[in-house]
Amino acid sequence: MISALQKILDSEDFPEGSAWRTRMFAAQEVIVREGEQDGHLYLVVTGDLRVTGQVEIDDTRKMHPGICDLGPGDVFGELRLFDEQPRSATVEGLNPGQLIEIDANHLNQWMDRHPALGLRTLREFYGELIRRLRKTNQRVESLLVWGLRAHGIDKHF
Repeated sequence: MISALQKILDSEDFPEGSAWRTRMFAAQEVIVREGEQDGHLYLVVTGDLRVTGQVEIDDTRKMHPGICDLGPGDVFGELRLFDEQPRSATVEGLNPGQLIEIDANHLNQWMDRHPALGLRTLREFYGELIRRLRKTNQRVESLLVWGLRAHGIDKHF
């Protein structure tokens, strides 16, 4: 978990109800959907969630591969702190649980008013994003090798 984020949630000037709220979710409930706009990031308190994307195979076929699973202490939707692009994945509950839903604008404003803890929080978010990027790079490389082998192209290298 992003430990600095917990300090922000505990702060008196980051009030529950306007800056953040708890939210229960059910199994198969979609929390965020790829392509939608949403001004929140989420901290998983209890339960498990699955992150999926959508891949178009051709004009008539699409698949929704699982990107990763999330559990207690994981954060998702943190890209909303840096841009206002639509969601890049869908997140769905695997079983019932609880989230903390954090308003990204409130969080950015709070971090501006508290630069030391804000910087620490951003560094922790960057660390998580870097970890995810490295894992994604490994997956892409594995898929590339698999594709080359599956099509016999690896023999030409």
